[in-house]
Amino acid sequence: MRLRELKRKIALRKFLLNTLLIFLNPTNTIIVQLSQDLDIFITKYQKYSYTKHKKKEAYYITRKKIA
Repeated sequence: MRLRELKRKIALRKFLLNTLLIFLNPTNTIIVQLSQDLDIFITKYQKYSYTKHKKKEAYYITRKKIA
């Protein structure tokens, strides 16, 4: 999954969660499941973003050593 897709899914679930919280209690099962789903996507996004950053950093460090 790409970062753009993850951002879109996070934004959609965040909007849906905030909208549903206006009408439903935070302990409602739908809200809890949606919140857990959002947490999973945020974790995936952070992990993917971190690995992308580390690869980019490693690339530039090796280029500095060569030059």
